[in-house]
Amino acid sequence: MDYAYYNRAWHIMYMLFGRKGDFMDIHRAGTPRKHRTQRIFLQTILWSLGRSLQTASVIDPMIRELTARLPERYVLALSVQQENPAVVIEKNPEGTLSARGRIRPGGSIDLLLDFHTIAGALLMLTCRESTAHALVRDRLQLIGDQQHGCTVIRMLDRLAVILLPSSLAQKAVKRYLSPTHKHAMRAKLYLCAWAGR
Repeated sequence: MDYAYYNRAWHIMYMLFGRKGDFMDIHRAGTPRKHRTQRIFLQTILWSLGRSLQTASVIDPMIRELTARLPERYVLALSVQQENPAVVIEKNPEGTLSARGRIRPGGSIDLLLDFHTIAGALLMLTCRESTAHALVRDRLQLIGDQQHGCTVIRMLDRLAVILLPSSLAQKAVKRYLSPTHKHAMRAKLYLCAWAGR
């Protein structure tokens, strides 16, 4: 057995996430390199989330219906400590969503889902904690209209159900309902999100 391989793999995981006991204190105790790596990793996840939500608002009937409940030109953002890494998503006049990238100074945001720490964001966005648990445990705060916030959270839950295997999706959402033609929809969503719709 090649123990050197496992030691290298463990070292990479340690550099990304730290020891299990220190996970929630990464933002205080982590080295600058580890912190920078986590920010890059988190920005990649948020970018993928924005692209996937943009595509899902076109191809999934439930997310399209939920998007229709939001006002026109509605702008929402997911961020850490009300700054970058973040993703900004806007509702178009056509009734679909469009990912705009990062938060820019002076830009108006109607709804902000803000994580208090990078560690808390990674817990939820890597499907180790549901959105409901993140809100209850005060890792995530919702700034803006509460009704529209609930709509956006339902959209994120639906997206998790489509994108993730059922074993992970059941951890990520409070109530798991598998959509029809899930695998075909997942393949189409992955393809369109990465290639551009």
